[in-house]
Amino acid sequence: MSKITLDSRTLQKACHEVYQRFPVMKGVLPHVQSYARNRFLLIFENRAITSNGRMLTQVIRAVIDAEGTIKKITTSR
Repeated sequence: MSKITLDSRTLQKACHEVYQRFPVMKGVLPHVQSYARNRFLLIFENRAITSNGRMLTQVIRAVIDAEGTIKKITTSR
């Protein structure tokens, strides 16, 4: 069984879709993990300061296939 790798074009395709859905993540590079057979987990993390001065961390997790299509996406509050 050969291991499937994620190429830069596929990663760019998935990132573009995440950036469209969540503009606050634009420019954030994801951590990439092998997830399941022919699937990858992209983890985007962004920190922002709220109006009351507290730090807010937002995490977006996207499961993509080998073609860069998002299969599942979840966000933190």
